Amino acid sequence: MKKALVLFGNEENTEKLIESCKYLKEQFNFSISGLFLSDIRSEAILGQGIDGMIMDSTRNSLTEDWIYFEQEGMADIKKKLKENNLDIEVAHEIGITGETIREYMKSNDLLLLGKMTLASDILIEVLRENYKSLFILGDETLDFSNLYIANDDGVKVNRSCYSFTNIFPNFSDFNSISVVSEEETNILNKYLTEKGKNINEIILNNKENIIEVLEEKKGVLIMGNLSRSYFIEKITRKMGLKLLEKVKMSIYIG
Repeated sequence: MKKALVLFGNEENTEKLIESCKYLKEQFNFSISGLFLSDIRSEAILGQGIDGMIMDSTRNSLTEDWIYFEQEGMADIKKKLKENNLDIEVAHEIGITGETIREYMKSNDLLLLGKMTLASDILIEVLRENYKSLFILGDETLDFSNLYIANDDGVKVNRSCYSFTNIFPNFSDFNSISVVSEEETNILNKYLTEKGKNINEIILNNKENIIEVLEEKKGVLIMGNLSRSYFIEKITRKMGLKLLEKVKMSIYIG
């Protein structure tokens, strides 16, 4: 049985995240578990004195408020899960985001995130530290009606497609979007065709047109992970980051 870990607490819309959990469970027989993660660094920055020499009388109060809101958030998620008749265990961990997710993913196949501020530090840390597949939820619940590939014929998107076809082997039809290239053969398209997949090739003249083509589409977009140099990604506005920020459908990264 395939296993998915759902990260709660940073999403814009918890209801859509829970509906997507049900979708994975009912349609693909996933075993679902949840994680509500309180990053210890959030508490650490509250009310610290200079070089540890100044006692801040508000620190205890601020920490208590932080704990209270975290507990309220956890209780609200459990309530919504119950309302949706979804019986899954949600662990509450206090730790460092990347390290905690890395450990939890040792026993899971897929990480599901709700839509959040896509360029946020939390998302960047997840992309950096998670070594397995993940879904970043779009504006709506998970929808597999159309499958798109942001195909630059690179190693990262090839790995994502390999991962997707292994986790979801029953899907055969893909829309592969690429930019005009001097190479005669797109190796990823050839690879998928040889695996029995039907590839509808969409070839564009300019990579900037990819955003225009995909921005309003519904379904799932398969893409490669960002590079490790996220600061440079932000400055240069590379295509991977633009897709994360602009596309409204769910994004799969393997």
